[in-house]
Amino acid sequence: MSLDNFFTMSKKRELRKKGKNNANDGLASQDGEAEQELERNANANEEEDRDPISGKLDRLGDRIEAVEQRVSDLEDTAEATAPRLDSLESTLKKAVERLENYENQIRRQNIKIIGLKEGAEGTNPRMFFEKWIPEVLNMEMQGRRLEIERVHRLGPPPESHGRRAPRPVLIKLRDYTDKERILRTARIKGDGIKVDDQAVFFYQDFSADVA
Repeated sequence: MSLDNFFTMSKKRELRKKGKNNANDGLASQDGEAEQELERNANANEEEDRDPISGKLDRLGDRIEAVEQRVSDLEDTAEATAPRLDSLESTLKKAVERLENYENQIRRQNIKIIGLKEGAEGTNPRMFFEKWIPEVLNMEMQGRRLEIERVHRLGPPPESHGRRAPRPVLIKLRDYTDKERILRTARIKGDGIKVDDQAVFFYQDFSADVA
């Protein structure tokens, strides 16, 4: 082999070696760029995944703040209206008391008779009780008549509800003093008032709340 051929072959080997090194460097560079690209994509995907969650948390926080504000507003309103409600309750209580007093004033001339047999009063209840009450209580009327303004049974007829107990009789007397005499005499007799072997009782007519 001549010297020229030897040097020529040596140069070719060096060129091939350089080419391999350059190729390896190129591959390494490409691998590095690929890794960087993958890292950038991963970071971008992570940001994209984090953004919706962050947005939801922000919206949830806004809603919580809105609810807290509404609760605070309601508490402020309640505190502001509390004195007014107390005043209204006091006014209502007084009005109810006045109404009860008025109702009891209307009832002050009324009496209730409990236990009297149904139909005992006949077809003219007012006339019946004007005579019957003084007789059953042995009241001395001193020549005058017991005057009754109105009389009726309370509630529906017994047959319509299958009840056996007689309905109470409500009587409105014309004179308040007659009512007082009737109740006083009935208290003295106690349970001794009987009609057809049935105990009969006389009571003051009060409003439902008082009774």
